[in-house]
Amino acid sequence: MKKIMLFLLCLVLLSACSSEVIMESEKSVNVEVQILKLETYPEKLSYTGVVKSSQIKNYAFKSSGYLEQLYVSEFQQVEKGDVLASLDTKDIEFQLAASKNNMDAAYSIYQKALSGTQQEDINTAAINVEKARAVFDYNQENFINLSKLFDEGVISQSALDQAALSLEISDQELQQSIEIYNKAVEGASDEDIQSAYSQYLAARQGYEAYQSLINDATLMSDVSGKVLKILFDESEIVPAGYPVVIVSSHNMTIETSVSQKDIYKISNGMPCEIIIENQRYTGEIQSISQSPNENSLTYPITIQLSSDVTNILNGTIVKIDIILNEIEGIWLDIKNILNDGDDYVYIVEQERALRIPIQIRSINNDKLLIEGLNPEDILIIGGLDVIKNGSKIKIVE
Repeated sequence: MKKIMLFLLCLVLLSACSSEVIMESEKSVNVEVQILKLETYPEKLSYTGVVKSSQIKNYAFKSSGYLEQLYVSEFQQVEKGDVLASLDTKDIEFQLAASKNNMDAAYSIYQKALSGTQQEDINTAAINVEKARAVFDYNQENFINLSKLFDEGVISQSALDQAALSLEISDQELQQSIEIYNKAVEGASDEDIQSAYSQYLAARQGYEAYQSLINDATLMSDVSGKVLKILFDESEIVPAGYPVVIVSSHNMTIETSVSQKDIYKISNGMPCEIIIENQRYTGEIQSISQSPNENSLTYPITIQLSSDVTNILNGTIVKIDIILNEIEGIWLDIKNILNDGDDYVYIVEQERALRIPIQIRSINNDKLLIEGLNPEDILIIGGLDVIKNGSKIKIVE
């Protein structure tokens, strides 16, 4: 019995010594820490989008012709007012000159009708009447004489018919000269003035049409942008209305789609940050579709860039941050958050590492808004690869 009691006593002493050795052998892990505090960052919705030009301009001539000269090349930057191309206008200039002569003549006739007939015109008309009357009298007397000779069988029927025709023509010319004389004495009627004015307007419209064709024979860019495509070569015949030069304006928009959850958080005019090829630009929401895309069930939106973009191509994929509002809370660097299926961090609790589950509520670049932590908590940010829940820790600088 004494031997049994002695054996049990030895076991107890041995167990106590073993625990003391274990406790004395536990080592502390060196860690770096950060004392948490409230910070304010803007809440953002992050999406990807596609660059689109807000204007694709197709420049075409209104009339067909030979393409005389191209002043730009594909992918060249152009400014508003730059000349793009021009047609050969020789034929149009000839027609323009002819139409100007017609317009000037019609205007002179209109002015003459408007101001009335001058006395010298009346005198000229009277002289023309006397001349016509003298010719008529001569032809009339000649016809009478030839008729007698025809009856006597001296001349042929053909000679008599010729004399009759001359008499008829001279009679018509006499009547016409008398009519002109009477109009000269009476002056132009209102109908004559209106007719002359209508003829002048028609001639002027013809002239202006050719002038417009001359002006339109030179294509000029009405936007600042980039030449996307040239569809004809110099000396080729260009059909009227067919695009010759296509220009994309520098005024770019971004197109994307947002989820049903986020559509209620945004509104027109809301500011955005756009990252294009590592460059940051600002913009704002320009339009929001009220109907979702049938396939993705997301809502298309358009974002207008605040400044022109000269070196970005249509179709470029970009990152979009839609800025909602400022949020105060615990914001952590993304590198300090661990995940094994759940998001968590380690804080210091009584000189030991304590695992704390967290929820991510918002993202701002590499900063995450966290729920589950409090100000003044001591967050472990260094030594995370060697600690586990309950590890004894030692804080180092």
